[in-house]
Amino acid sequence: MGKLETIDLTYVYPTGVKALENVNFVAGDGQFVLLLGPNGSGKTTLFRHFSGSLHPASGRVLVSGREVGKGDLTWLYRSLGFVFQDPNDQLFAATVGEDVAFGPRNMGVPPTEIESRVKKCLELVGLPGLERRPIHALSFGQKRRVSLAGVLALQPSIIILDEPTAGLDPMGASRMMDLLYRLKVGQGVTVVMATHDIDFVPRYADLVYVLRHGHIVASGTPDEVFAQSRLIRESELRLPRAAQALKLMGQELGYSLDGLPFTLDEPTDLEDAGITGESIHRRPDGHVAGVAKNIPVSVGAAAAAASLASVELLFNGRTMPDVELRSPVGAVVRVPVSGIGETDFEEHRVAVATAASDPAASPGNIAHQVRAEARSAPKQGIHLQAGSGVGHTHIRLGDGEVERPAVSPLVYQMIADAVRAALPEDAGVEITLSVAGGAEMARRGLGRPEVIDGVPIGGSLWPTVAKSSEVPAEKAMRRRASLAKEERSRRPRHKISLGI
Repeated sequence: MGKLETIDLTYVYPTGVKALENVNFVAGDGQFVLLLGPNGSGKTTLFRHFSGSLHPASGRVLVSGREVGKGDLTWLYRSLGFVFQDPNDQLFAATVGEDVAFGPRNMGVPPTEIESRVKKCLELVGLPGLERRPIHALSFGQKRRVSLAGVLALQPSIIILDEPTAGLDPMGASRMMDLLYRLKVGQGVTVVMATHDIDFVPRYADLVYVLRHGHIVASGTPDEVFAQSRLIRESELRLPRAAQALKLMGQELGYSLDGLPFTLDEPTDLEDAGITGESIHRRPDGHVAGVAKNIPVSVGAAAAAASLASVELLFNGRTMPDVELRSPVGAVVRVPVSGIGETDFEEHRVAVATAASDPAASPGNIAHQVRAEARSAPKQGIHLQAGSGVGHTHIRLGDGEVERPAVSPLVYQMIADAVRAALPEDAGVEITLSVAGGAEMARRGLGRPEVIDGVPIGGSLWPTVAKSSEVPAEKAMRRRASLAKEERSRRPRHKISLGI
């Protein structure tokens, strides 16, 4: 059991400053709970109460039903592990193996078991075989993972982390979060974490608490908390970028945000077509507790699923006929993928995969088949290209216009989130998206006036020239009609870097 709870917790520093007041906090067994708040709001002070290094002026702290007091806390350290914000405050041994082994050795674990735990924990955090590596030779991100490995070696049921992604690059931060989520799902570990990385909250959190001036001012699921936009601003926070993208999309098309769903498995008028998939509910141990069939999701989800399947095959040799995606607020959606295979093109190995929509749920009763082709790229990160059938649009940039693939910002983010975990560290990949028959659909008027020579993927696009007073929609339509008469078979691709 790994439940963590505070009841009317109040703490006053010796200087007389009241750091926490009547804080009621609950992290249930096997939950992923994130604590948000500006600097100085009391997050670290609250965490120090969890570890027993501070004691409340009033109120109680309970770990797995047992109160944390001032006596012997050996029992606490067997069930709760704490990862410091700065790994240099936590690591002290000469080598990686010695540091990870320190905790189990102090707990009287037999030497053979210690050796096994050290090896297993280093593999778990992605640092296999580094037992003899000097601590000073590690990067900051590696030190973070070694700190976590040392905590995991104690086999706690609860892990407390104080801003574990601070100071990490985007790829390192994502890997850290994915690792913590696997611990939660695969081993049922309760994860409690303070963070300033708002974009991770809806993807991973079961519960969110917002702390301001020592008070809990909001709590609930991510969508419940982020629905309180005024409170979020007053707490010096912001909405996740996916929600911000939806907000901009709604403003662009004239939609109200009241009641606007933020999950990929809830279709909205901002989406172009329905994909038939499954919505999955998982227990903390990772087993499926329930599956909802025939869930319509966006064409963007199909693009993300095909992209992930092609990248998995290219870099990891894994075939994924069904791809599970996490929506912006954490829902898990399973999308079927077909046509998975490899080919050679211009001396490059290319992996391909296709995700198809249900014709009955698509515009014009035409099936949208989104094909993704993945190939290695010399530049690190994820780079997206538009292939045949994917239209393009124009945006105003300064005094000029820039041509872009007709892929909405939300879909860009969906693809990046899906692919990032499958992409090896320091690797680069180019993903080309195509829609079968997309050019023909556009010629038949099934696209959008501002989208030229193909169909869009996703709902709203960037502010386009079709909505500019200098370049009216009629101009974009005339240009599309003109280009429709030209040969498109060898149309050049337009490369966009996601900057990841």
